Amino acid sequence: MVSQSKDGDAVAFGFKLLGIKTVRGSSQLQGRDKGGLSALSNLIEHVRTGHPAYLAVDGPRGPRNRVHKGIAALSHETGAAVLNVAAVPTRRWIFTRSWDRFQIPKPFSRIDVFVAEVIWPHPDERIEDYRFRIEQSLCRLESSYDLAEADISAGCQKHRFREGASDSSAA
Repeated sequence: MVSQSKDGDAVAFGFKLLGIKTVRGSSQLQGRDKGGLSALSNLIEHVRTGHPAYLAVDGPRGPRNRVHKGIAALSHETGAAVLNVAAVPTRRWIFTRSWDRFQIPKPFSRIDVFVAEVIWPHPDERIEDYRFRIEQSLCRLESSYDLAEADISAGCQKHRFREGASDSSAA
């Protein structure tokens, strides 16, 4: 899914060159529909025909590492698994003022790709609970393989606090 913005036009063009079909749309902004529900419906049909879907789970506006419910709904509706992936360049430029800390690998750097365990939807699980499981997996992945960025991510810090709170209350 690629946003309908001008930035999205460039991304969609790049994907087209790579032979990747794009579905255009993004989440609502201040109650204004930006094509997200229609795009989600198209993605559901796409996945039901046996094709994969690739999404940046934190959406076009973030916050960083905050998984939006669309990915959980897509997986739940189709029965498809979610596979979190983190690409970590050995050397990179980081746009520290952008909400997502956009990164560009430096020339001749290696990009290591790390994959979390497959996450399957449970039949009776609420979408919000499933969304949170996906988010926890993403934060664990980043914390394991890109600790400097995980320490900066407010979403992952929130999970450490929640997990710590639940762990201490069980003791």
